[in-house]
Amino acid sequence: RHHVSEIVLRHVFDQCCGRSSVPEILEFKRFQTRWEVIDRTSYRTLLDQEQPLDNFTESQRLLMVDFLCQVLEVGSHPREDYEELLQLCLLFLRGNISGQTEFRFRSPGAYHQARWMAKAIYAIKIVLFENQLELTQSMARGLRKVALFVSLVYVKYWHEANIPEYAPKNDMDFMKIMQTYP
Repeated sequence: RHHVSEIVLRHVFDQCCGRSSVPEILEFKRFQTRWEVIDRTSYRTLLDQEQPLDNFTESQRLLMVDFLCQVLEVGSHPREDYEELLQLCLLFLRGNISGQTEFRFRSPGAYHQARWMAKAIYAIKIVLFENQLELTQSMARGLRKVALFVSLVYVKYWHEANIPEYAPKNDMDFMKIMQTYP
């Protein structure tokens, strides 16, 4: 079931940021090389954006914040990058994580095309620090779209994909939200 979600994310990423024929994603490589000079205490969340959130985005944001808080409270995640994605989504949507005064970002890892999880993690991290990076307007816009999609819709579908008893409802909910997603 996770493989299906990988295909969804790959297509969203390609649609928003453009398809690449090389194994490395140039913006991810630049971000990784700049990591040491980025001020990790100075990031911008969804709530820090200049434009107000539309009704769909705000209502979905509130739903996802509740979902992510519940999932992270349980605290049993099979891999560190799974937990990192959940935490980054919550940070992006809300601006803080309960019980933490300062969020500890992990150093950027592998970023080649085959690492679908990297696309989600890198997109959110780059958007959080985009005011410290030199991005083209089209790439910044594309990565914002990916970060929004991952945080507002994808992470719930992906997180529950491997729970067999959730599968039918999860698939229906995902298809339903995709019909209304702007």
